[in-house]
Amino acid sequence: MRRANASNYLQEVKRPIAPTDWRFLTGDATTTKKLADAVGFKFKAIGADFVHPGALMFLSPKGMVTRYMYGVTYVPADWGDGVQEASRGEVQPTINKWLKFCFSYDPAGRKIRVERDSRGRTFILGSAMALAIVLICEGTAHQVSKEGAT
Repeated sequence: MRRANASNYLQEVKRPIAPTDWRFLTGDATTTKKLADAVGFKFKAIGADFVHPGALMFLSPKGMVTRYMYGVTYVPADWGDGVQEASRGEVQPTINKWLKFCFSYDPAGRKIRVERDSRGRTFILGSAMALAIVLICEGTAHQVSKEGAT
C-alpha cells in the first residue's frame, strides 16, 4: 500500500522526483500516533479514511520542529528557508504563517508584495476591526473603573 500511495503522490508532482528521494513512512497505529503527537500533527479517523491538513514539518538535526508549512503548494523561497533554518536549528515564529495572509512572494518580480485578493483584505480589515474593538473596550473599562474610584 505504501508503494502505491507513494507512486500516486509522485505522479501528481509537476517535476520529476526519483522515488528514492521522497520517503513515505508507514507503521502500525501506535507508532504513527506517537510520531504525529511528537511533531504536533493532528488527524482524525473517519471510517477507513483519515482527515488532516496538508502540512510539512521541518526538523533540526536534533529532531526539534523548526517550522510548519501548511497547505499543499509552497513558495520555493519558503521551502528553501525552511530547510536552511532547520539545518541551523532555528525556530521561526508562528506569525510568519499569518503574515502570508497580508503578503505574498512574486516569483516573477522576485519581490514580496501586499496581498490584494479578498483573503488578504479580509484578514487585514478583520485584524484592524478586532484591534479597534479591543482598544475601545479597554478605554471604556478604564474610564468606568476611574469613575468608580472617585
